[in-house]
Amino acid sequence: EHHGGGGVVPLLGDRVVLVRQPRPVVGQALLEIPAGKLEGPDDDVEARAQAELGEEVGYRAGRLIPAAEFFVSPGYCTERIHVFLGLDLEPVEAHPEASEEIERVELSLDEIRRMLGAGQFHDGKTIIGLRFLLAFLERGK
Repeated sequence: EHHGGGGVVPLLGDRVVLVRQPRPVVGQALLEIPAGKLEGPDDDVEARAQAELGEEVGYRAGRLIPAAEFFVSPGYCTERIHVFLGLDLEPVEAHPEASEEIERVELSLDEIRRMLGAGQFHDGKTIIGLRFLLAFLERGK
């Protein structure tokens, strides 16, 4: 049983704001979208996504657009992730949890395309969110 989580693909002009953080379970630091776990079954996923965006990278989204909702591994876990596009970002004070070792990383859309094509992202929610962002931008906002 897992309550799930929410994450945001933050678009700042022509750059995407990601976080690099160590993931001891897989033995490496991963580039990821800002995201976090829901505290319980009644936790508001949009509010959680906004909170993680602020805590981890110091922005609040003026617009959150639902991008994807998926089960992480439905063969053994109920974890469902909700991914949003974060647009019209406004700066706020970042305040990661004390246990989080987070490095903020901004990448251009060209870098995102190149890295996706080269298989350089290894986090499912991030790959799904970035692919959705690129499709969204190709269709026009």
